[in-house]
Amino acid sequence: MLNALVLMKMVTQSAFVNDPAVTFNGKSVISQNRSDWHYTGNSQGGIMGAVYISSSTDVEKAVLGVGGAPYGILLPRSTDFSTLFDVLKLKYPRSIDRMEALALIQALWDRMDGSGWASYITRGGLPNTPAHRAIWHYGLGDAQVSWLGCHAVSLSAGASMFQSNVHEGNETLTQFNLVPDNAVLTSGSAVMGFNYNLPQVPFVNIPPNDGFDAHECPRRTPEAQAQMAHFFYTGEIVNTCNGACNVPIPDNCAH
Repeated sequence: MLNALVLMKMVTQSAFVNDPAVTFNGKSVISQNRSDWHYTGNSQGGIMGAVYISSSTDVEKAVLGVGGAPYGILLPRSTDFSTLFDVLKLKYPRSIDRMEALALIQALWDRMDGSGWASYITRGGLPNTPAHRAIWHYGLGDAQVSWLGCHAVSLSAGASMFQSNVHEGNETLTQFNLVPDNAVLTSGSAVMGFNYNLPQVPFVNIPPNDGFDAHECPRRTPEAQAQMAHFFYTGEIVNTCNGACNVPIPDNCAH
């Protein structure tokens, strides 16, 4: 994380910006205008991106795709953790013991987990660090990063949600600050889900069964891309689905 923060400092300095290696047709490809500096990351980049954007003194806007926190929630619900979870089950055959172990480990992970930093994103509070804004994107049917983790971290950051936001099963979304679908948010953060009409992932603390995985889909969804572009260019957060984001699976969304 320190490397990422220092890298941003370095590449925005005049000596680097004006270097011939990044200058084409007499113009640098790197802007020194802070309003042009943004962050976007998906999966691990969406998970760890919450730490980056909350601690950055340079970048103030981010789009965090298919991310979430804490890891104690994400891992048991992820197909990526299935093999290691089986090893954990051999050592701790009782499910309650496994959850206690993950909860204890989480106390160490909080130092570099979005759950330990989320409250600083919108609200600020770190020394000499501005308040930041973020949009979280998640997909129903994501077998790698649970929508539940995305809800947890975005809610901790005080993110708003459009009233028609899609929901999983009989889930209620009343804990979020719900805003009208035609609202234009010029401050604060937001979270938006996308429904690809895929089988529901388990509500319980187990990995999803094999099947189509929506993890790659939000970043390739035109409505998500349009929302990100509008946010970065104008600073406004709008509902580019004009209602609930019940969208088709993108053609280039890998299994």
